[in-house]
Amino acid sequence: MSKNYFHYNLKKLRRDIGLSQEDLSHKLGVGRTRLSRIENYKERLSAKQVENLKSSFANYEDYRIIEFEEESTENILQIQDLKKQIQTLKDILALKDEIIQSKNDQIDLLKKPSGSLYSRGETPISYSTLKPSGKFVNWNSVDIPSDKYFEIVPGIYDRVIHAKDHFIHEWEVIFKKALSDIDFNKYKVILNHSKKGSIFKMHYHVEPETLICVSGSFHEELTNKTIQEGEFIEFASMQPHEVTTLEQSYLIIMIEKRN
Repeated sequence: MSKNYFHYNLKKLRRDIGLSQEDLSHKLGVGRTRLSRIENYKERLSAKQVENLKSSFANYEDYRIIEFEEESTENILQIQDLKKQIQTLKDILALKDEIIQSKNDQIDLLKKPSGSLYSRGETPISYSTLKPSGKFVNWNSVDIPSDKYFEIVPGIYDRVIHAKDHFIHEWEVIFKKALSDIDFNKYKVILNHSKKGSIFKMHYHVEPETLICVSGSFHEELTNKTIQEGEFIEFASMQPHEVTTLEQSYLIIMIEKRN
């Protein structure tokens, strides 16, 4: 007897349409016992029965499972399990590459200077550990508006800016000089104003970050550095940092965009 080359999920088809096994057996021209075996992938439909399936159900192809001449249910499950294992291995390899890149970025941190906004200095950042600690922040999931300031943590207010002249308040002219040389294609740029004593507790993120102090001053706890007006500090990918505002301050936050 000629057999088709496909498995069909006839159980799902019946349930979706609301047919009994007896109803479907009549439409296909097959006995209920054999239909039961077909539904459990122990037998296949004949070519004639496939034609009956096609003429009875316009969407019959939606229920096709796999395209092999002879493939048992056990083999189908093995193939599906193999695909899952392959995807798991891909995920592990991707994670390994990310960890290696993170470590390399953090090692490079030992060579990075902090300095003046207008003339970079040569004082190296002191960073005592390469192990990330604190809270991981996913900047992609933080919804910072561009039309108003958002209190991201108590006393710290952020607003995304899309161009160097994208101002919504007159007092934001204070940022104008520092924004003039920033590449908005390379960085997500955030304007910030912070109250005295406000703290962005220890955290880290994948994207490299630069904090520019336009007015006021703040202290970075882990590097034990105080950044004053006209100065900046850089943080590498996955580098933990904690910022305490020493006085009312205005900052520009530059988050490097990553594809």
